[in-house]
Formats: sequence, structure tokens, C-alpha cells
Amino acid sequence: MTMDRPSLKQIGFIMLASVFVTAISLLFQAHIYYTQEVETRDQTLELIERSYLDSTAAAVFYFEAHQLQLISQGLLGLPYIDAVAVSEYVLEDYQPLLETSGDLANLESYEFPLSYVYEGEPRHIGKLTVYSGPGRLQTQMFGALQRTAIFNLFVFMAMAVILWWITHRKLYTSSMERQLQDNSRLLSMAASVARIGGWEVDLESHTVSRSDEVCRIHDMEPGSTVS
Repeated sequence: MTMDRPSLKQIGFIMLASVFVTAISLLFQAHIYYTQEVETRDQTLELIERSYLDSTAAAVFYFEAHQLQLISQGLLGLPYIDAVAVSEYVLEDYQPLLETSGDLANLESYEFPLSYVYEGEPRHIGKLTVYSGPGRLQTQMFGALQRTAIFNLFVFMAMAVILWWITHRKLYTSSMERQLQDNSRLLSMAASVARIGGWEVDLESHTVSRSDEVCRIHDMEPGSTVS
């Protein structure tokens, strides 16, 4: 008796289960990745507020266009910053001094007020606006998930096949043990009806083992041995 091979139905179930588990794992990974990337974007905004506002305000105050260009290039090199705009506050209105090229329609804007201390008095002189959109985050997230999707699918399929093999191996072993027990019980019943039995001689230990029926024929306890 040999262990049966998996049927087409079982193979299909294994594949469907693997795809389902892979999809669940990808959703979980996407949530983790998105949370981490949003945290990275927030850290970038904190870095801008901490390190870029004073230099930008000074450049606006002294009309240093070249310095503003350098600052905008540095800002665009930060994670998840897609565009930069600098405006000067003149006559209670904002006049643009610098705007990087790009479509701002689908981007979220984050504004930072610019203040400069002149003769001991802080003055509001403009604002720095950075733009960040979900496009880059989604592209990076989908790229990372695509790289892991096929690998995860093969891993889960391999785990499902191994689990199937272990389960069926245990069932096969249990079935064989039950069959051996049934055969032994039938043989014992046949020997009891026919009043026949058997014995085994161990030449190394010089002992004789008798079947239960032989022991009963000779009025001995079943399972006893003779040296």
C-alpha cells in the first residue's frame, strides 16, 4: 500500500489557499510600509522646519535669488518633496519669488511661515511651501510589494505542500497501523478457532517465544517465554 498522490482538487485548493494567504500578507506589508513611509515624510517636514527656515528667510530678506535656488535644490533632494515655492510678504499679500516646475494639482502642500529678526524685531517676510503627493509613495510601495509577492507566493505554496504531506503521512501511518492491528486480530481469531499457533526461537538469548494460542494449548500464560 502506497501513499496516494495529491488530486487535482487538492492541488487547486493548495494554490488557492496560498494565493489567499499571500494576498493577506501583502495587505499587511502594505499597511506597515505605508505607515513607515508616512512617518518618513513627517520626519522630512520636521527637518525642514528645524533646518531650512532660517536660511530661507535670510535669502528672502536680502533678495538672494541664487541662494534660494540652492535651498530649493536641497529641499527637492529630501524624501517625498516633489515641488518647492517661496513667496515674499509684501503689502499684506504674498508675491512669488521662486516656484519649481511641476504639476501641483495632485500634491499636498505644507506651508512654513518665514520670519527674520531685523534690528531686534522679528518680521514676517514670507512663506516656504513644499509639496508632497501620494504618487511617489504609492510607486515605491507597489514596487516593493511586487518584488516580494512572487517570493511570498512560492513560500506559502511550499509550506502548504509540506503541511499536506505531513498530514497525509500521519493519516497513512495511522491507517497502516490500524490495518496491521486488524490483520493481527483476524489471525489471532483464526488461530483460536483452528487451535493452531506458532513459536519463535531466539538463538542469541536462547529463549522461545510462543503465540497466545500455543500458550493456551499448553495451559500457559499468554505472552510467556521459555529459556
